[in-house]
Order: sequence, then structure tokens, then C-alpha cells
Amino acid sequence: METPRLDVNYGVGQRIQLKLEMPWVQLRRDNDRRRAQGPGDATAGVKWRFLGEEGRTIAWSVYPQVEFNTARSSVNEELVDAGPDVQLPTQITLQVARVEINGEVGRNFIKHGYGDWIGGLSTEVRASSRLELLAELHAEATRRLPSELIANVGARPKLTSTSTLLLAAGRTVHSGRGTRGRVLVYAGLQLALSTR
Repeated sequence: METPRLDVNYGVGQRIQLKLEMPWVQLRRDNDRRRAQGPGDATAGVKWRFLGEEGRTIAWSVYPQVEFNTARSSVNEELVDAGPDVQLPTQITLQVARVEINGEVGRNFIKHGYGDWIGGLSTEVRASSRLELLAELHAEATRRLPSELIANVGARPKLTSTSTLLLAAGRTVHSGRGTRGRVLVYAGLQLALSTR
């Protein structure tokens, strides 16, 4: 379980977004009553929208990210894998009226292991001025492990001009032979420092 998760994003101009994200990881192993916990890996990234802008018909961006260890104790407890990972996705967004369709494809390079391919398709529908509905399909495929396909649905109700509730639930719809599917639940609170 990764809770809480700090996720800070900062816009620099109209085309660049900086990101820093880090969870607190908790893990209970089947053969041990003790729960291991500690800081998870931090992720730093830069999203650069080089074509179009938000709210326009089409936009295209790249979103390189680096995930790195923050605590040796978390590696020793096997809460996280040792070493950095680099993710290089590209994203295309198509906006038609109140519907936004997003596509993503990219590569994840892992220091100690086999990298994987990632891909996804998502949609956002502005149901009202205070509510967005979301749906997503996300896939990961590696050379050594079975590919995984996850389906999510969610909502973003606006609470105030500077706060939005983030809700999502999903499950693994394909995980290959002999692997167990996962159920995913996400709840968060987004606080905006500016309403521009």
C-alpha cells in the first residue's frame, strides 16, 4: 500500500510542468505479522507540451521522469527495488467539445532488470462545471513477465475554487497465466495554489 502519497506539480509558463512525487510504502508479507514501512521511491519529471496547448483541439507532449531511491532502509526492507528507473512516455491529447481523449506510449528503463513498454488510453468528460468523469485502460509489457492490462474509472468533483477530490477504482483485466489480478482504489485531494 502506498499511502499517503505526496504529488507536487508546478506549471512553468504555458508548456512546461514540473513534478515531484513520493509515497509512504507499507507492506505486510504473508509469512510475517510485522508490517514493513518506509519512504518509497521519489519520482521527478518534466512534462513539455511542444504542440498545442491545454483546452485546444490537439496537444502533444513528452514526459520524461526519473524514479530514485530516497532511503536505503526501504531498499533493505525490500519495499522498493534498488537503483533508478527512467520513464520516457509521449502523450497525445484530442479535445472535442466536453470530451478529452488521451493516448500514451513509452518505455521504462530499469537499472537492475528488464525494462518495459507502457501504453494507455484515457478519456475525460466534463459532466458539469464542478464534475469530471474519467475512464482509462493502461498496459505494461516486459520481456520476462506477462503483460498486464488495468481498467480504471473515476471522478473529479470540484469542492471549492482551489480544491478537487480525486477518486478512482479499477482492476486488472488481463495479467497473463498464473498471476493474480489486482484491485486498485485511489482517493486524493488536489489543492491548487492559484486559480488562474
